Amino acid sequence: MELTVIREESVITSHWAGGESKQYYIYPPTSSYSNRDFLFRLSMATSTTCDS
Repeated sequence: MELTVIREESVITSHWAGGESKQYYIYPPTSSYSNRDFLFRLSMATSTTCDS
């Protein structure tokens, strides 16, 4: 098994109207989220809006 350390400085951050998204991993590595040509993506989003 191969382990990979993902460092904060290599994380891609995207801002959108409701918050931000951090992309930690995308596969294959040559793919892009905007092209939607990936097979797998690991990301986390935070939302600054709240409906209560």
